[in-house]
Amino acid sequence: MQDAFDSEELALRRRLLFRLLRGQRADRPAFRTEAISELVPAGLIAPGESLFKPQPQAARKPA
Repeated sequence: MQDAFDSEELALRRRLLFRLLRGQRADRPAFRTEAISELVPAGLIAPGESLFKPQPQAARKPA
């Protein structure tokens, strides 16, 4: 009995997912609400800005 409920729930979830995804394009998403945050923060794309500190020249070992 429990297996029947589980399979029916799985089928309903699958149908709902496909109904929600109908008409969506992964390569060109259509945003229908405002974004919570920027996709890429401005500090990451500005020249000279980096999240990572460069290693000092003395600490590098020759390869």
